[in-house]
Amino acid sequence: MKLENVKLVVVTGAGSGIGRVTAQRFARLGARVVASDINAESAEATAAAIREQGGEAYARHLDVTDVAEFEEFADWVRAEHGVCDVVVNNAGIGILGEVIDTTEADWDRIIGINLLGMVHGARLFAKQMIDAGKPGHVVNIASAAAFLPMASLASYSTTKYAVKMFTDCIRAEFAPHRIGASVICPGPVLTNIFASATHTGASAEDAQQRSSVTGAAFEKIRSLHLISGPENVAKAIEGAVRHNRKTVLVRPEAYLVYAMRRLSPALLRTISGLVFNQRTVDLLYRLGKNPRVARLIGA
Repeated sequence: MKLENVKLVVVTGAGSGIGRVTAQRFARLGARVVASDINAESAEATAAAIREQGGEAYARHLDVTDVAEFEEFADWVRAEHGVCDVVVNNAGIGILGEVIDTTEADWDRIIGINLLGMVHGARLFAKQMIDAGKPGHVVNIASAAAFLPMASLASYSTTKYAVKMFTDCIRAEFAPHRIGASVICPGPVLTNIFASATHTGASAEDAQQRSSVTGAAFEKIRSLHLISGPENVAKAIEGAVRHNRKTVLVRPEAYLVYAMRRLSPALLRTISGLVFNQRTVDLLYRLGKNPRVARLIGA
């Protein structure tokens, strides 16, 4: 899709991280941006930052698990700003813990946000594009976790795998209408998704401590530039829209996991089971609570 034809972009989960940077990138390319987030203040902060840079942006509260609110949001976008050219379904959460400790409520929440939020965004905005007879593009943010079975992240990996398949399906369905669909699968990216993740099987106090350690570790990694920020993902999203790419991997880790899954799924499961298990996670948290380590990472 020619980027000069991209006049209006809708981004969910635009209050921080990948969503915010993506909204800013499309604004710099000249598009009007609607930034939505469950945190209305964060969405407004994104829109304000874009306006300060000379762009045109609007903020709106959106809980992607509330279908009625999502429908109202889509209708508002069309009524106030017109039919969008690109929708970036980015809202997502992380839940850490073993399946036996992950409750039905946990599953409902992560499926509602990570998967059904993508479904509703694609369904509602693609319908507007089809009804208007105009081309467009749907971008769904998944993860390299879509290819990596992780024992301590089963709910997260499951939803990301489902997003990958969903995007493949709508790519075939929407193609006759000149609507592209891309799924973005980044490797590790410095955002707050896991610093703010739910920890299953942990007491409230322990979960708070784990979040504190995770957040401090991520900030330390950020300061050392060991893992890239969301800018590379935003660039990949732009490229996906420009070239109508199907599956876009971001960072070497994503390519490595994808290649291993193609070459030897059994080996990948074995390695993943040894590395990404609850014992390893618990060990890392215990290390993070060590006074020397805590001082090092600033926890």
